[in-house]
Amino acid sequence: MNAFSLITTILFFIVLPYVLGLVWNGTVGESSVTFRYLSGFFSVLAIFELLSPTMIFLDIATHVQFIVYNLVFAAVFVATLLLKGKTIPGAIKKTLRISKPGITEVIYVTVFFALLGVQVYYALFYDIGDWRSDDYMYVTFSNAAIYDDGFFKTTPVFGSALLKFDVGYLRYALCGIYGFYTYAAMLTGVSVATIEHTVCCVLFLLMAYAAFYQLSKYLFAKDEERENRIIFLIFAALLFLFGMYSHYSLSFRLLGVIWQGKGFLAVVLLPFLLAVYPRMMEGNPDKKELAYLLMLSIALISPTMGGILVALLVPGFMTMLHFISHRKISVLKPLFVMWVFPLLCGVIYVVGVKLGT
Repeated sequence: MNAFSLITTILFFIVLPYVLGLVWNGTVGESSVTFRYLSGFFSVLAIFELLSPTMIFLDIATHVQFIVYNLVFAAVFVATLLLKGKTIPGAIKKTLRISKPGITEVIYVTVFFALLGVQVYYALFYDIGDWRSDDYMYVTFSNAAIYDDGFFKTTPVFGSALLKFDVGYLRYALCGIYGFYTYAAMLTGVSVATIEHTVCCVLFLLMAYAAFYQLSKYLFAKDEERENRIIFLIFAALLFLFGMYSHYSLSFRLLGVIWQGKGFLAVVLLPFLLAVYPRMMEGNPDKKELAYLLMLSIALISPTMGGILVALLVPGFMTMLHFISHRKISVLKPLFVMWVFPLLCGVIYVVGVKLGT
């Protein structure tokens, strides 16, 4: 990786999400660095989910899509800096302002980072050789989009183009993850395989624990319960590590191929949704918080079509339980916001399949 690739990788995967996350600072009372970064990264995924399927359906050339993404991200990045740039120094100072931990907490943190270090090491140096059937779809479709200057003109199996409105075409075209990986490879000059199996493998692993940390902050909200948050993370890390003994175990798949859509949905997006959505129901969400939920619902579908079911069923089930317990009609407002985009994607998929048959 040369200097240009390294700089663009850092800008796209770290700087851009952090800056975009400033827009959502203070949502549901959260202003931590993990919340800002995850929110910014999900915003990036939401942008791909909004733009990629549209441009794919319109058969817009890949190099034109690349230009469109550059213009959009540049505009969003500059606008966010102009509106929220002044808050960055204060946000950094608040992040660095940590109360003195006790000896027990130091021990727990040391144990967790030791477990995390083992996982990062294997993700960085070994997962490049860990391939599953879906990986050939991600890598081949993204590489083919670059060389064919268009998406889904070459399939991994037959070599021919996917038929528009075919089930396979709709399943892939409606997910922004293919546009995400393709754009990242074109921007950085790094191969798609390295982006997925090294860069994203390590990054998504860290994001998974950041999402679990956000969930632990909801479960153990009081400041004196900080030790319980670290114990929660240690418990999660041990589950992942010991789950790797079986190729077919759930935790092995989610850690081993975390760059794939279902893995990312299950260990990053879902825990984060479980940490955020209950807070929306407990309060009276304002326009900013409702916009945040809409963004999150869009991001849920970007990695996989399975995100439609998650966006519909998980908030629906939580809302039902909350309504039964509290009898508050206001809990339906965030649910409707969460359901708008997933239902739209579901309708497009069903109608597309009918047209294709």
